[in-house]
Amino acid sequence: SEIAWNDLINGLGGESSAGGPLKETGTVFWTTQSSGTSNSTGFSARPGGRRDTESFYYMGKSGYWWTSTTYTGWIHYMEIHSGSEAAGVVRSYNYNSGFSVRCLMK
Repeated sequence: SEIAWNDLINGLGGESSAGGPLKETGTVFWTTQSSGTSNSTGFSARPGGRRDTESFYYMGKSGYWWTSTTYTGWIHYMEIHSGSEAAGVVRSYNYNSGFSVRCLMK
């Protein structure tokens, strides 16, 4: 949910710094490495990019993950970009787009 992602981001110091502890280190998947990248959470976020209208964008540069939060035909998502420690939940994106999903273990 949007709340769960925001709780995670806030627990990591807020939007300006949460991306670093979430991102996988190195440049095997990310095109550039930001100085604050540590993967200290073990989340190992990778830049899967996104799909819009039959094309793919930002592969190797950005990671996007769906939330379960919806609003009148739109859905919210979380994003992380290369070269930055930032992470944030963005509201309203079309259901027809393709983002990554986060699996949780019980």
